[in-house]
Amino acid sequence: MEQEIGMLEFGKDVDDIEKPQLLPEDFYLFEVSGTPKTQKNREMEKNPSSEKAGYNWVVPLRSIGSSEPSFNGRVMTAYLPLPKPEDANEYDGRGQKVYDAKMDRIAKFIKAAGGQIAGKTAMLAPGSKLGLHVVQQVNPRSGELGNSLDIFGEFKTAEAMGWKGDEEIPF
Repeated sequence: MEQEIGMLEFGKDVDDIEKPQLLPEDFYLFEVSGTPKTQKNREMEKNPSSEKAGYNWVVPLRSIGSSEPSFNGRVMTAYLPLPKPEDANEYDGRGQKVYDAKMDRIAKFIKAAGGQIAGKTAMLAPGSKLGLHVVQQVNPRSGELGNSLDIFGEFKTAEAMGWKGDEEIPF
C-alpha cells in the first residue's frame, strides 16, 4: 500500500528566514490588550510557604505606535507584585514600607495608563495606553537575550509618548 506524502513549497529558501529582532532599549507605547488579572507568582506556585511567595497583578500588553513597523505588535506582560500583609512591617532600600512601595508602583502604572483609582479600588480597562521602558536581558531559563519591561522604572502617559489618540493601529 502506497502512502501519500504531504509537500509544500515556500516562497524563499529556509536559509533566508529572517531572525527575530530585539527591541532596542528605550521607551515604547503599549496598549493593554486584555483584562488585567491577579495571579500567583512563580514562587507561590512552587512553594507557597516561601517568603517570596505572593501574587502579581498581570497586565497583558502589545506595543503600538512605532514608526518602525517591526516594533509594533510585540506581546509582553507586566507582572506587578501585589502587597502582602507582612510587607506592612518591612522597609525597602529607600525607607518606604514595602507594602506602600508596591501599592505606589501599581498606582503609578494605572495612572499613567489613564485608569481610575478611588480609595482602595483601582481599575484599568483593555485599550488603555502607556509608555514603558523596554530593556534587553538574558532570560535565566533559556540563556538567550530577550526583551522585558522595566516595571521598577518610570511609567509615561500615552500623551507624553506622543500619542494623539487618532492614529490607526495597524492590527
